[in-house]
Amino acid sequence: MYLHGIRSFLGEEAASRLQSELGKTLAADKRSDDPVRAYEVYELLDAAGDDLAAIPHGLTAMRFFAEAYAEPLAIRIGRRLMATLESSSLEEERREVLSTLARVELESGQPQASKSHIKALISEPGLDVRIRFESQIFLSNIYLQINEPLKGIKVLNRITGVEIEAAGPLAPARISTLRARLRLKRLDIKRAMSLCLRAQKEITTQESSHGAQEIQCQIHEVTAETQLARGDSAAALNSYQRVLEILEDSGQPLALGAVLRTIGRVYYDRGKHFRAARYLFRAMEVVEKSQDLKSLAATYDLLGKIYRNSGDFSRSLSYFRRALHLSERIGDTTEISPTLNSIGSLHAHSGDYSRAVRYFKRSISNSEKQGSTKGIVRSFLHLGWTWFALGERKQVENLVRQILILTQEFELPEHQCEGHRLQGNLALLRGEWKSASKELKKAEELAQKMGLDRVVAASCFDQAQLSIEREEYESALKTVSRGMIKAESLQSVPLLVRGLLLKGAISRQRNEEGQEKALENYEKALQMITGDSLLPLQWQIHYATARLLHASNEIERARTHYERASALVERISQRLPEDMRVVFRDDRRRKDFFTDLLRFRKETATHIHVPVVAQPGDRPTPHPEVMSQGIETVQSKDWSDFAKIIEVLGHHTDLRKFLDGLLEEIRRKVPSPRGFIAARRRRHWQSLADVDMGPSEEWLPPNLALGALAQESLSRRKPLRTGDSDWESWIAATDAGASLRGRSLLAIPFYASELFEAALVLERPTAGNPFRVEDVQLIEEILVLVKGQLTALARNADLLEYEQSEICSHAAFDEDLVGMLYRHQRDKEPLGFLEVSLPGLDLILRDREDELFVRQLVETLQPIHGVYHTGGDHLICALIGAGEDDLRKRSKDLQHVLHDLRDQFNLPVDVPVTVLPHWFAVGSPEISSLASSRSDFFRAGLKPDLDQEVAELTSGEMSLKEAKTALEKRYIIAELFRSGGNITRAAEALGIHRPQLSNLLKRHEIRKEDFEGDSPRT
Repeated sequence: MYLHGIRSFLGEEAASRLQSELGKTLAADKRSDDPVRAYEVYELLDAAGDDLAAIPHGLTAMRFFAEAYAEPLAIRIGRRLMATLESSSLEEERREVLSTLARVELESGQPQASKSHIKALISEPGLDVRIRFESQIFLSNIYLQINEPLKGIKVLNRITGVEIEAAGPLAPARISTLRARLRLKRLDIKRAMSLCLRAQKEITTQESSHGAQEIQCQIHEVTAETQLARGDSAAALNSYQRVLEILEDSGQPLALGAVLRTIGRVYYDRGKHFRAARYLFRAMEVVEKSQDLKSLAATYDLLGKIYRNSGDFSRSLSYFRRALHLSERIGDTTEISPTLNSIGSLHAHSGDYSRAVRYFKRSISNSEKQGSTKGIVRSFLHLGWTWFALGERKQVENLVRQILILTQEFELPEHQCEGHRLQGNLALLRGEWKSASKELKKAEELAQKMGLDRVVAASCFDQAQLSIEREEYESALKTVSRGMIKAESLQSVPLLVRGLLLKGAISRQRNEEGQEKALENYEKALQMITGDSLLPLQWQIHYATARLLHASNEIERARTHYERASALVERISQRLPEDMRVVFRDDRRRKDFFTDLLRFRKETATHIHVPVVAQPGDRPTPHPEVMSQGIETVQSKDWSDFAKIIEVLGHHTDLRKFLDGLLEEIRRKVPSPRGFIAARRRRHWQSLADVDMGPSEEWLPPNLALGALAQESLSRRKPLRTGDSDWESWIAATDAGASLRGRSLLAIPFYASELFEAALVLERPTAGNPFRVEDVQLIEEILVLVKGQLTALARNADLLEYEQSEICSHAAFDEDLVGMLYRHQRDKEPLGFLEVSLPGLDLILRDREDELFVRQLVETLQPIHGVYHTGGDHLICALIGAGEDDLRKRSKDLQHVLHDLRDQFNLPVDVPVTVLPHWFAVGSPEISSLASSRSDFFRAGLKPDLDQEVAELTSGEMSLKEAKTALEKRYIIAELFRSGGNITRAAEALGIHRPQLSNLLKRHEIRKEDFEGDSPRT
């Protein structure tokens, strides 16, 4: 600032003259050869416009800064010198600047700029043949670094025999070695090995030449890399040992440190962590003496990875921080992002997600500054897995989409496989098993091709988890065993712990003796974890152990593990900011834990601290005695208490509220943490009241254990209780009965009229507290007392809509849609609807004589939220949580069923059947249109009434853009229905060109295949 003030005061001409004189005075001093003083002289003379006098001092400064880890300053000086030398006749100085500038730019991560400068040097007329040879070798190395090996090979092919002869006797071996590297880069392993053998023959006759040892080292290094590429790590280590012997005799500390580090990396990749650390500590000693900070940072980074895989996170973090400090100190921006990712990954494994996210975002910012797409994708992957662990599904969706686009566009298969794996895990969490299986298999195949054993092992474990969800335990065991082989070869503690956790889950489900094996696996997993590392995995192990011990009625041991799991969740939560904490607690995995913990607390009457968890609304508050008392024996009859029960229930005029209250009063008298009342209807089951049961589609269908138990008690017309003489025979004869072992259950049928029969089911999660005969008698007495009121409510036609028809009304859909949208927003579950059009449907439903039609229609769609008749021949089938592929499959299945039903119910064969799926992903912009239009949203095949549409769309609930999009989509769907999916005919009807319609289909995510088949045609 002061110099600018002096310059403006003196004027440009006087200031330049003063700087020139000052520069000449300093140049005359004998200390002007000092690089720092030379830089000062260069700055003064250059600012004064004395270019020719400034050039020698600029060259001196550039040479010094190029060797002193001040590459940015050296590059800035070099580029200014180039601008000066453009118009001068100083050819030697120009060539030196081009050569130095290209080298420094390549070292500082600017290969494109380096390439342009070295090409300029090669094109210099009259260039010495030896300099041209070295420049072409250098250019080939640049192409090798920027992953363009074919161009590098072409450069080598242009080297003339005169240039090879002038370069000396070692030139052929150097060219063959570089050719081998380039061929290896193209994965042409056979030619690469052939070139390595040729280079060895060429160097054999020149062993006494100066520099022959350096070429020999390069040949052995390329040979070792080629052997590693074909999977022969033992031969590669032998080749590296030869290099090590040569370098130890030659006394080259930098090269020796690099080879020691490379050998350490090979042992690390093989899972030999102890040997890897031994070589790396030797490398660290050598590099510290040479003061090569870049190599030292690389050594620290590799040591951090070794300790991370060994499970020693504190020491790993220490080495990563040292590596980051050195990289930032020397300005090595290319290595900063990977180290930031490694540190963030450690924090994520330790459950410190907030700090992990900060490190990953720093890494992304650094990679963006460098223009490194590979670095950005790598950081996106780390960030995606962190969001996945937290439960931020929307964030993961966005990142996965970007990752897969970038990896395909920029050909990054090593990261593409990890992107597919993340996509598969996201689908698995949503319950989209088909999509998850496809993505995880693709991830494993890509990882195997690339030789990424860590990703292969992780993909195997993911597929094993999918098989467990599908209850395919034999397949899960085979898959997890395959993953454990890879994990053991890598000696990666996080992978081994996850494998043991999965093996425990499989052992628990395969047979009764598997519980002991499961506990052994869980204990082994805990022993492998040291200190505060892997907190999320520790939580999973304690949670799984607690559930296993709880089921085995080992209450005290289960309590210990529940307390530890709860403390771990609380510890992780406290580290998170408020917004992340809410997402973390609301994730389905934590909700399941809190639900099980609450159930355990109720049953055992403990005082474990349980974080507050939102429960489904519109349920009666549990009676205080149910929360406080333990499992107790039913005492003698207390008629005053019965009178209170009748008084409480007598206020109810709604059947459902009455049954909610009845269930709660029975649970108060016979304490049970869970229970439900299900009604047998002429078509299928419906839950009329339940407590802590979760979504009904997960337990109510008759093919599942609890639904089958309720139906069995009704068919036998007598109670079924754990421990009864009939219980074991029924368990053995029922496919789903094995899952009820180790639990205490009671099912009691009751009846109120010829139209109403239901089953009451109560559950205690362990067999240690069975229901007694006295409990059954007490419940039956309560049911007898309330039978009169129950019969009166059941006979009320207005309150028996559920009994008259499984298919609900138009008004019921609009009312239920509010609840569906709430679940969609709260639980982050997608919504699916099937729009059905079948002429004659209204007559079938109105007559109500052909119940078979309704039953087959509903059973085809199970599990389903509801079926609604919105008028005429139009049905809407609603599903919650279904994946898009699953919805489309159900659409096809339903269409086939409707085709069969046409013949069965004497409908004309040529009656057109239309089934159109509508899928709304979480956060879909069309949700607002569905919320405003409700049932009117589903009017497929009908051309929109413009006046009515405009009136609805301009109600103020939608923006102009949203309204335009909704109306445009409606018109397109209507024409596709009429054309039967024929794009050309639909485009003609809409008055647009076919390509325009194709683009609109992509924009609105409409599939023409959904309209093909029996859709009506004009």
